[in-house]
This record gives sequence, C-alpha cells and structure tokens, in this order.
Amino acid sequence: MVHRLCERTDAVIPPTRKAARTIAATACFLAAATSFAQQPATLAKSISPSTVAWGVYSTLTITLGNTGAAPLNLTAEFVDAIPPGMVLNGTHTGTCPGATVTERKIVVASGSQIPPGGCTITTGVTSIPHATIVNETGPLVTTGGTAPAASASLTVTANALTLAKTITPAVINAGETATLTIAIGNNNALPDNVSAHFYDEMPPGVSTNGVNAGTCPATVLPFVILMFRQSPIPAGGCTIVTTITSTTTGTVVNTTSRLAGFFSGGASPASASLTVIGGTPPPAPVSKTIVPASITAGGSARLTISLANPTGLTKFLSEPFTDPMPVGMTVASSGNMGSCPGVSVTPTLVAIPANAAIPVGGCTIEVLVTSATLGTVTNVTSTLATVGGTVGQAASAPLTLVGPNFAIESIPTVSPLGLALMLLALSGVGAFYLRRRG
Repeated sequence: MVHRLCERTDAVIPPTRKAARTIAATACFLAAATSFAQQPATLAKSISPSTVAWGVYSTLTITLGNTGAAPLNLTAEFVDAIPPGMVLNGTHTGTCPGATVTERKIVVASGSQIPPGGCTITTGVTSIPHATIVNETGPLVTTGGTAPAASASLTVTANALTLAKTITPAVINAGETATLTIAIGNNNALPDNVSAHFYDEMPPGVSTNGVNAGTCPATVLPFVILMFRQSPIPAGGCTIVTTITSTTTGTVVNTTSRLAGFFSGGASPASASLTVIGGTPPPAPVSKTIVPASITAGGSARLTISLANPTGLTKFLSEPFTDPMPVGMTVASSGNMGSCPGVSVTPTLVAIPANAAIPVGGCTIEVLVTSATLGTVTNVTSTLATVGGTVGQAASAPLTLVGPNFAIESIPTVSPLGLALMLLALSGVGAFYLRRRG
C-alpha cells in the first residue's frame, strides 16, 4: 500500500521538478521502510472447551502473531507459567519454533523467530481441583514491538462421590449369616483419596467375619469397617464386601459415617437394616478326651480339647478360656500340638486369651499329660464364652494312675487234699511238741 502511494506521488510531480520529486520519493520510501519495520507482534490465548470434567484435558492454544512480511525475532524469553492446580500434558503440537512445554511451564527462547503470518503453541491442559482457574502469559517482546500478556480461564467440574449400602438377605435366623456390601462410587476419570477416616461401626449384637472380599482398600475388624485417610478410591469406584451375623433378635440398623474425598466432594452416610428371627444361638460346644484313660507311673496320655464353631463366621473369645491341671496331674509337653491359635501351655495350665479366634469349623488344643497321684483325677476346663454369644458348659475328662500289679489271682493256691495233709502234718508236729514237754 505504501509502495503504491510512492508511485502515485512520483506520477503527480512533473519531471521538470527533479528536486521536488527526489525529496518526495525519499520521504515516501523512508516512511514506508519505517512502517514496514514497525509492524506490531500480537499475542492471543484460548482454552477450548473452557469447561471440562475432572480428569479430562482441554486444548490450550497460544498464538504469536506477525502481520508483517518478514519474520520477527524474540528479544526476550516468552514464558507462560502455569498457575497452581493447573497442569499441562507436556506435549507441544503447535507450529512455533523454539517452544518447549512441560507440565508447569511454556517457554519460547529469546532469538526464536515468529514467521510471517504467525505461529501457534498448542498443548493439553486440565486442573486437579475442580474450580475455575485463570492462566495468564507474560508479554511477548519482539523486534516488532511488545505485545501485552494474554489470558484464558478453565473451569473443571467433578462428580461427587456416591455411597450405597446393602445387607442380603435382610432377614436371617439367629446364628445365620448375611452379606454386607458398601459401594463407593467415583464417576470421574481420575482416582480420588479419602480425606477423613471412613468407618462403619456394627450395631450391638452384629459382628463381621473380619474379611474384606471387595475391591476397596478397607480394613474389616469384627465390629468395625475402616478406610483410613488417604486411602485411594479408584476411578469407577470400588466395594467393601464382608459376611455378618447377629445374635440380637429383631431389627438393627447399620449406618456408616460420611464419606469425604479430597477432590470430588463427599457423600452422605448410608444405612441398611438386618432382621434376626428366632432365639439366641447355642453356645459353641466344648468337648474333651484323655487317651488312654489309664496310665502307669511315668506314662503319659494325650489330652484333647475340641472347640467347635459350626457357623460361617470366625468366633472370638469374650474372656479367657483355661484348663487348670488338678493336683498331681501335669502337662508333659512343651506346647499346643493342636490347631487353635494363641494357646499358652505351662506344666499346670493350658489357656487361650480373650479376643483369640476360633476359626470357622473349629479347632483343637492337644497336649500330653501325666499324673503322680494313684487313682483317678478329673481335669475340668473353664466355660467357653464368645463375643455376641452365650457362655457354654465346661468340659471334663478323667485320668487314672495305677500302681504295681498286686491282683489276688496272682497269689499261689493249694488243693483241698494238700490243705488236709498240711493240717495233719501240723497236728503231728503239735502232738510231738506236747510229749516232749510232758
């Protein structure tokens, strides 16, 4: 446009006015050169779409503009520092040479060129917190002037966590079991973490089997289910599944605490009910044997105590279970040869502490015993009390210590004829003795 103006100026001034033509042409071309050299650089920025779901990337585009016909050079480093919470995917897919992209910064080195028509820096962007964040660049300083900073905002929305709970079947007989399921939903593209301890405390009479068969990283204890702070909640959610029973006749309601996440909000407590019909289940039976029942001095017998558990849940002792040896009887082995866990053995006492487990199917305590007391002694256990159950009966078994064999049938005997001859001989000896004295 300027060149054409210079041509028109040259055409208007007559050739006879050479000095005027020279002055006008010089001024025109100087103005054109100055105008050409000062074509301004431009800077623009966009984030599209401007609103995305949590965990989804949007596209950030920075346009370095050059409306001139010649490249522009950067005379200072161009920087776009990403604000806290916002994250780039670290990949540059634009056209600007000399641009580098990391998760936290975009940089175009000083001396880099902006080609005629401009170029772009393109990368993915998202935000960890669900919020609206404004991202502003630094200025663009070039040989074509300085373009002011450009900005754009990104809004990230997150779906709140969900919490649901079921107990199936909802009605059981006393001593039967049901399945408790806690479903934690995370309908986001990224995992979240529990921001405060999440728990589900069992109501009175209800207990679990202590096992989590679900996918959430939860700890299941007999009377409480726990997910500690910082426990991960995967994208898509997870479950806590355990087996429960109840000794309380009637209906009990089991309610969790509130579930809170670091990034995706929280969920209100969830509840489910369990109805138990029938009476209190029978106590866990205890049986006891000593084999053989009779020993000689220095011998030993095997004492076996069987703790039964016919339910589908691990039982826990509510108080210690003991088997004290009676006077004269002692334990001759050093430990439990059976399957019950937590058994302690001394010469005079076999014991299991409170809170020890009786596994599903039951277990045994087995030791060798001996006796130093002639005759029969009876060994009696304590009663067996389990958490949430009734107290069972004690169990007993006898042990007899026999001495050397002095049975009557072992004494020599004589026949009636031999006895008569013995008496006759004794009579003759007596008569002879009397005659000697007379």
